[in-house]
Amino acid sequence: MTLFSDTPVFEPWEQESLKTNQYVSPYAAITKPQLVGLLTALGEYAIRAEAYQRAVMGPVSSDPELAEKHRTLVGFYSRRRATSNTASSGQFVFDAQERSALSLHKYVRGGEDISKREVLGLLEALERYSLNAPRIEQVFGPFTGLVRVIHAHNALLRFRDKPFTQEEFAESVRAVLKGENSRL
Repeated sequence: MTLFSDTPVFEPWEQESLKTNQYVSPYAAITKPQLVGLLTALGEYAIRAEAYQRAVMGPVSSDPELAEKHRTLVGFYSRRRATSNTASSGQFVFDAQERSALSLHKYVRGGEDISKREVLGLLEALERYSLNAPRIEQVFGPFTGLVRVIHAHNALLRFRDKPFTQEEFAESVRAVLKGENSRL
């Protein structure tokens, strides 16, 4: 989505403040395109995770604390979709034109009116989960839903070290569907 400039989500003074938060500091310089990439990966993961719960939760479910962190992360997506028509608390991250474009994307829909406060909650949930969650070995083959959910899970875990845009995520999805390694 070329609609978004490489604008940081947080102002420089906010970034300085965020650097003191152990969970959010790795993401202090996140840009709008990277946030869209994160929302896309989370959307794809959350939508498919329930259908492929065994494959995804098998490595996670043996640790009740990690399972709770997983529920919190996926729950963020579910709550955003359920309340997408209500007024967001705080300052919107995206302007009206960007929100309109995002509302058309199936994995982001419901997240277009996200506030900076909500972004902080998402980033904290992501960091808490990804610090302990195991990477799942990528599978390939005809079960595209399973291939995609594992790819999205692993992308979320890698986002901290290599933030990606929606385009980069989509390119990586196409690669794993062709049986190639993730591009993320």
